[in-house]
Amino acid sequence: GDITAIDWSQVEPVDILIGGFPCQDVSTVGKRAGIAPGTRSGLWAHMAAAIDALQPDWVVIENVRGLLSSPATRPAAVGDDHEQRNPRDATPDGATPGS
Repeated sequence: GDITAIDWSQVEPVDILIGGFPCQDVSTVGKRAGIAPGTRSGLWAHMAAAIDALQPDWVVIENVRGLLSSPATRPAAVGDDHEQRNPRDATPDGATPGS
């Protein structure tokens, strides 16, 4: 279905969430618009909403290497405490992005 139209509170819990989103705005050969509302890569916000609602044990995101150095803007939700929600780097010890 359309990821922008899903009510994640109605989706059964999952252990692993896998997805991707358009790379044109984060690719090193593109305009580097980044992840922001209104960009093609802004579809990431809908993936983030799924992650927030489903709280899977693992999340696998497929995209280009330029994602690691792209600017990201996500409007804060009311009452969002970003520092508490993201206390450390998301890459596990010993893992390398893209491997």
